[in-house]
Amino acid sequence: MTATSPRSAAVPQADIDQLNMVLSVPAVMPGDPEYDEARKVFNAMIDRKPAMIVHCADVADVIASVNFAREHGMLLAVRGGGHNGPGFGTCDGGMVTKRISGRTGSGSRVDSSPSPSAAMVRVIGSHRS
Repeated sequence: MTATSPRSAAVPQADIDQLNMVLSVPAVMPGDPEYDEARKVFNAMIDRKPAMIVHCADVADVIASVNFAREHGMLLAVRGGGHNGPGFGTCDGGMVTKRISGRTGSGSRVDSSPSPSAAMVRVIGSHRS
């Protein structure tokens, strides 16, 4: 299966396979049994269908996911807990990254540069013992 994004052509399966080799948990794709549950957000009125969902267990997973999305021109949504009312933690056709429950605490956040031309995102999380 290939992933599609509104910003690019289909992502080749070979590239998805390579990403899965470096992730702690393989990406969830449309058609996978857990896809519908993984794409749900707190606000049930939001019904978006990402091309892939990545469950990030550590910093290496975040780095691999962000790099993959950038290299393939994919829209990237970062979900900390899924409780954002307007649904900013999900997207149609792009990549959603999620933290694996229990790995980071409520202090997770993503800060991006105020300049649209800047290419830097800072991800900060806390750890629950």
